[in-house]
Amino acid sequence: MNRNSNAEVQQPAATSTDKVSVSIRRSNGHMFVEIRSDGHDMSLRTDNGTAAELRAIATEMQEDAKRRLSRAAFILEGADALDRVAQAQMAA
Repeated sequence: MNRNSNAEVQQPAATSTDKVSVSIRRSNGHMFVEIRSDGHDMSLRTDNGTAAELRAIATEMQEDAKRRLSRAAFILEGADALDRVAQAQMAA
């Protein structure tokens, strides 16, 4: 089967708006989506380079960020508790 005949090749190779530039490339059998905006850029390895796949990746990243923020808040509560103990010991 010719690799160039499958549906993913029919995706646009590059597109841009005033805010963001997106390009899709294949390398070593993997699909990469590169996103650039305001000096920031990110390259994502994807299965098919579709908008739906990028949304799924973003959703996963958001869920991971929420878990990390929750853990950070928990750690800060522990730090605050240690500060209160240290202050109480100094006051005694």
